[in-house]
Amino acid sequence: MIAAIIVVVHYFVNYKSKIIDPIKGIKDFFVNSHLIFMGMIVALAIVFSLKNEDKRELFNRMLMLFAFSLIVMASITFIKLGMDSYYNDAKFEEFFISSGMDYKYEQTYINECKVLYDMFSMKVLTLIVINGLLNLLLLYRILKLEKMKRKLDRIEKDDIVVYDEEQNIKI
Repeated sequence: MIAAIIVVVHYFVNYKSKIIDPIKGIKDFFVNSHLIFMGMIVALAIVFSLKNEDKRELFNRMLMLFAFSLIVMASITFIKLGMDSYYNDAKFEEFFISSGMDYKYEQTYINECKVLYDMFSMKVLTLIVINGLLNLLLLYRILKLEKMKRKLDRIEKDDIVVYDEEQNIKI
């Protein structure tokens, strides 16, 4: 399994295109922004976990972080679906015409654009899956904090009852 992952990553990194990718900047910006958002989410989760001693406050912050992560994941997915409908054969043909290349290379150019776009799609799909796994980790952390929060609430209720019995006050 690890060998297959290494082969796929090696292919993505070392693939040399025969053409200049007309939307390379857009694709790089899209992937990099997704990586930055995921990095921010991980960094915030670590900072929140290390900084907060109050488990209730940590629970609320992790819940907000989880919601933000879901919004990022959904946004990336919907933007990618929009890109899939926009960048099609007709759009790649427009890029070919604007490049000024000889028409005998048109189909080769369009096919190479499709290959590059398919590679981009695989990268984005991989990032969405990683983002989903990150969401599962956040959810696991939230559930652990919820369990701790319930225990703290039960202990506080027991402390109130003990205090009230000591004062001979009945609620």
